[in-house]
Amino acid sequence: MRRCSSMTDTEHLLAGSPYLVDADETSQARYTKAREKADSTRARARDTNARIRAEAESILGPYLAVTRMDLVAESNRIEGIEWDPHDVREAVRRHADLIGGPEHALTETVIAEPKLYEVLGLYRAHEIADSWLADEHVPRAAEIRALHRVILGDIRTAGAYKQFENEISGRPDHRTTPPHEVPRVMLELADWWGASAGDSLLTSTVIHAWLAHIHPFEDGNGRLARILANLELSRSDYPPLILRAQDDRGEYYAALQASDDGDILPLYELFERAIRRQSKIMARPQYVQDIINDRLLASDQQRFALWSATLQQFTEELKAEMHDAGGDLRVQGTLSLPAFSLLTNRDPDGNGWYAKVFVNGEAEWLLWFGYRSDQWVDLSTRDDDFPSIFLSRRDRSDGALHPYTRFFDTSDLTQPLPDEVHLLPAQARTVCLRRRFDAEEHRPHEAARIITRALTSTRRSL
Repeated sequence: MRRCSSMTDTEHLLAGSPYLVDADETSQARYTKAREKADSTRARARDTNARIRAEAESILGPYLAVTRMDLVAESNRIEGIEWDPHDVREAVRRHADLIGGPEHALTETVIAEPKLYEVLGLYRAHEIADSWLADEHVPRAAEIRALHRVILGDIRTAGAYKQFENEISGRPDHRTTPPHEVPRVMLELADWWGASAGDSLLTSTVIHAWLAHIHPFEDGNGRLARILANLELSRSDYPPLILRAQDDRGEYYAALQASDDGDILPLYELFERAIRRQSKIMARPQYVQDIINDRLLASDQQRFALWSATLQQFTEELKAEMHDAGGDLRVQGTLSLPAFSLLTNRDPDGNGWYAKVFVNGEAEWLLWFGYRSDQWVDLSTRDDDFPSIFLSRRDRSDGALHPYTRFFDTSDLTQPLPDEVHLLPAQARTVCLRRRFDAEEHRPHEAARIITRALTSTRRSL
């Protein structure tokens, strides 16, 4: 863990945890900016929640249930457990009596229908956490273990601390807490949480990062960490923290990796953006009725499906071209329907990582989703509002604020880079490349070849 020479406000908040926010001016400015945005989001959420409760008094239960279902679907998806949100809702509604009945009756279903329990167990765990919220209760270590037992069901490892060293998927080099130290460290985590005060978003981030780093159980650690993070946020009237696999998975794993080295800021900033995104979605008129009737963003469904199919085709072409050129395109995320809708309205809270491009074995480029630029709007002769794809490059400068930057040197590139990639579904030429104030439409394989040449052809060895 990194240490700083001077005491800061964040160090007081983080005292007793494994984390710090560096005392340098840049890190403190990043934290202050994220916290100010979080405070604004919380104020907006309080107003929104008051309106929802006033408008939805008779349907508040179903509304809260659907929100819980969304949390279940996305938390499972982050772990690679694929459940369509509509199927999650149908499973919960069909088995409402089982969820509300004796715990042993529910947990026994994991033996007969393990796939179904992926939904029912996690949903029930969210209900239990909500009851703690109503009682203003911060769970102790034993209660966290009991919650884990509900998530996994009636299997040998449920609620039992790990007996052997475990690995975090995708990060084989990371060493989690040794099994013999887990009981002590979990007590430290629970004690710290019970005594924490101040920035609830920071507390939530620490709880999540700390539990993920400990990895106290053989399985279910991520799902448990996200429930606990939401419990802490709800205590301060924040909107639900819904990390969407399509939008956030790549950035989420990168932020967790940074937190393993003691840097809590990337995860804190990601959590802030996720709750701000959710607060804006919740503030939409008719949001409550739409979500209950499964009509949320329904007007975008067909356009989203067309755009997603175009993106998939373009991605396959880009992967193939990169492979042939000796590079590697690794997809980090796509877009969820809510994020897509925000970007069509030119709202940056829908932004998300798309892919990393590896050149000579190094992650040199980041492709990310954003809303269409002013230049595109001025140049385009088409009436469309689809998202765009932009490029950032690895920032190797000392004291770099983020690992990738939009403002990079192009003097070593032998081919011109596009400033913006815009997909045009249902067109003969579905990919438009914009360079400054010029735009050309291409077929997917043509655009993929142009982009690949630009990203992999340099005058120096990376």
